[in-house]
This record gives sequence, C-alpha cells and structure tokens, in this order.
Amino acid sequence: MEAALKEFKSINAFNHSNAVLLLKQGAVYERLGEKEKALAMYYDLLLIEPENPGLNKNLGNYYFSMGENALAVLHWTRYLDVVSGTEDSQLIQSRLNSMAGQLSKGSLEKQVHKLSPEENRKLYNIFLGAQ
Repeated sequence: MEAALKEFKSINAFNHSNAVLLLKQGAVYERLGEKEKALAMYYDLLLIEPENPGLNKNLGNYYFSMGENALAVLHWTRYLDVVSGTEDSQLIQSRLNSMAGQLSKGSLEKQVHKLSPEENRKLYNIFLGAQ
C-alpha cells in the first residue's frame, strides 16, 4: 500500500488533474487510515469532477463511516444519479433507503447545521422524496 501511495504521489505531481489518479490516491490514503489526506484528495477531485460517481460513492462511504449521515446521503444520491444496476449501487441504495427513513423522522437534524445552503436544499429535496 505504501509503495502504491508513493507511485500515486509521483504521478500526480505532474498530472494533478487526473480524476482517476486522485480517486485512487484518496482510496489508498483511506485504506491506510489517513482520513484527512483521503478527504483532501477527494475534495481536490470534487473541484475537477463534482459528478464523478466513484468520488461521490467514496465520499458518501467516508461520511457514513464518520457518522456524518446527512453528507453521506447527499453524495450517495449524486452517485445513484449516474450509476444503477450494479452490486455497489444496490448496496448504496439500501443504505440510502435506511437514511431516508431517518431523514423523514428528523434523526439527521443535528447534522444539518453543518451544511451549506445549497446542500440543505438538496437534502430537503431528498427528504421530500422520502415521504
């Protein structure tokens, strides 16, 4: 894993706008337990390709693992807007359905104060769809 990270760093130094490489480097950081570095890679990629399905799946999973379920819902929804019919998308849809239930009960309310106005609007639209 460390060797892969070293390789990604050297490649990305010359090609820092390659979405695939940034996503893979972020995933390596995440597997190594370096969550902050993984998040930094993901946000670099978010600036380049905000609708990248792999990115949104990984960000959703990251936020879910950190207990930030409202942000997980936003990214998983973006992911599912692009990907369907795969084993991964079915798993994400199942998680999203569970979160939608929490949204309708207001269980995610504590986390919403951290969101931007745009993210709050998106989350509210997801909430309306869950009712």
